[in-house]
Amino acid sequence: MDRHYEDYKKIIDEHLLDFIPNIDNKSISLYESMKYSLSAGGKRIRPVLLLATCDFCGGSIEEALPYACALEYIHNINWNWLNALPGLSRTVELMERIGNPQKKLKFIHIAGTNGKGSVSAMLYSVLNAAGVRAGLFTSPYLVKFNERMSALGHDISDSELASVVEAVRPAADSMEDRATEFELITACAFEYFVRKGCDTVVLECGMGGRLD
Repeated sequence: MDRHYEDYKKIIDEHLLDFIPNIDNKSISLYESMKYSLSAGGKRIRPVLLLATCDFCGGSIEEALPYACALEYIHNINWNWLNALPGLSRTVELMERIGNPQKKLKFIHIAGTNGKGSVSAMLYSVLNAAGVRAGLFTSPYLVKFNERMSALGHDISDSELASVVEAVRPAADSMEDRATEFELITACAFEYFVRKGCDTVVLECGMGGRLD
């Protein structure tokens, strides 16, 4: 379990009603609360993340916590952006540290300035319809972070995302030149695709154009 688990749970237990006023409404949109945040121990914590995918009246905080902690880690990874150099050195190192999952996959790499997301989605749909065990890695997401990685026709589940982040995190934390947020997400996606037994992954470039 994430070492911040108890800190998150305490904050939610004490302050949940301050952030979700219509607690009896099962259809409440928890994303409405994304603008709020709490400060605890010098860390900015968005309590809505703890329930971002749970209907409060039907799910539990304990079930939501691993996913919320995973998102909090991804979005607050501490990398040296002032001195970070472009290139693949950090990605290569991170992949080696987690066993090079990318070498167990085949890729259709979508690059270009415009239209990458649409082409990727269409190719992924075609592969699924043809019975190929396909994966999709794309950005940004429209509604929920999980949309960024999909396999066999379904977005990664909250529990799966929490699991792959937990697996990749020790390797990322041990790097002297820390991986960027996008590099970390890429590593998590490759680990996820291997776990799902994907044959082919439709991989959208992160930046597009010649800079990729």
